[in-house]
Amino acid sequence: MSVTEKKKYRNNFLSHVICRLDFRPVPEIDKSFLEKFRTEIKKDFPVVEDQSMRGIGAEFKAGKLVKHSELPEKPIFLYKDTNEENLITLAEDHLVIDSLQYVTFKEFRKNIDLVIDTLTSFKTNPDYTRLGLRYINEIVLNRGNPFEWGRYIDTSFVSVSDRFFKKSTNMARMMGQVILVHDDYKVNFNYGMYNSEFPARISRKEFILDYDFYTEYVEQDQIMPLLKKFNKESAIMFEQCIKNGLRKHMEVIDE
Repeated sequence: MSVTEKKKYRNNFLSHVICRLDFRPVPEIDKSFLEKFRTEIKKDFPVVEDQSMRGIGAEFKAGKLVKHSELPEKPIFLYKDTNEENLITLAEDHLVIDSLQYVTFKEFRKNIDLVIDTLTSFKTNPDYTRLGLRYINEIVLNRGNPFEWGRYIDTSFVSVSDRFFKKSTNMARMMGQVILVHDDYKVNFNYGMYNSEFPARISRKEFILDYDFYTEYVEQDQIMPLLKKFNKESAIMFEQCIKNGLRKHMEVIDE
């Protein structure tokens, strides 16, 4: 198997895996609707928090702000499983499924199917404006020079730190971004030494590989095929970014 193919690991560094579905505001999604939604998913997500979102309206003229006003509060419900490892957020214009203990896409998909099926049972085919799947890898190693990543990460991602700044101990953060535009989707890729202790200088061996795959105006019957594609492509991209030292930490599972 080449490094451009998906691999399975016993362990991972994923801190968040997020599926987000945006749609044009649905007036029916009010507190009454959200209570019905809660009833349908409470077996898997029994913990609920009632929240609200306040917005600000702005009017510009000739590039200058001429008027702003507070918009009415909108209800948001946050649902959690018993261990608070999986979170669901539902508002009038978006749905988020967040896994804090991601194991496999097959398991994650069960939550996606449950929530989307429940939503569409109340509202047939909302006008979807964006679909995204994001994998945030927070690679934290307990030992070693925080600037030495040659055994773990492709050297192209640390060349600025290694060559230009010569592993300067004055560095507090080193991040890069690449945005890819494909025919049917886009990728926002962020990478580097984010430094969880910022603005202090980098002292911990941490590296971020953050893949955000998304597309606009998706049809309902294309949601899952696209998510499967995003999952596969993100895994391949991850393999292209890492080296065998990291694979050893994660423990490849042979099939």
